[in-house]
Amino acid sequence: MSRGNVMVRVAGPDDLDAVLRLAGELRESTGGRAANYPRFPLQAGEPDTRDRYDSLLADPTRALVLAVDAGTDTAIGFAVFARDTASEMFGSSALSVSHLIVAAEHRRRGAGHRLVGAALAHADEIGCDQVVVGVAVSGREVHRFFARLGFAPLITRRIASVSTLRRTLGPANQVDVSGVRRLRRIQSPRPPAGISLARSLRVRRLSGRNAG
Repeated sequence: MSRGNVMVRVAGPDDLDAVLRLAGELRESTGGRAANYPRFPLQAGEPDTRDRYDSLLADPTRALVLAVDAGTDTAIGFAVFARDTASEMFGSSALSVSHLIVAAEHRRRGAGHRLVGAALAHADEIGCDQVVVGVAVSGREVHRFFARLGFAPLITRRIASVSTLRRTLGPANQVDVSGVRRLRRIQSPRPPAGISLARSLRVRRLSGRNAG
């Protein structure tokens, strides 16, 4: 497959098996979790994995896009896009890119650049000033890939299980908040990322001239 033979399209329900195959490879490369996306832990052996990814495909606030071989429509990579609402607290808007993976046998052929190009197109369409990517700490090659594209280090995210925090904090620091009203999730007034992306990338082929 040549660099010019890669296109990006929005994933649909029929792509679930291909997504799960790629997710398994992502799980191996990130030690069990997708960077910047703890809501969907990549534990491919669990019976509910299919349901979790099916829910992800149906989530109107997120969009999963596939890099595919234009000749065969074989999925060779994917990424998840969502509006990063946290960035708006600091006076800027950003598109969050997570779960980005290209199958090992298809790397260095432009698929990663196509996925980032799709993120750029979507960020432009929904009016985001920045693009933020989640990268596993151990992903040296991925860090170099994004650095070459102009991505700079921003913050370090750490993750801990509830059971770990319960143990390390101890009983004295575990607070009873049963009487506190649950905070409502802040909703962005802008169009949902998934809907806009489906419109902007529907069967859209990214030009081979922009391949890295």
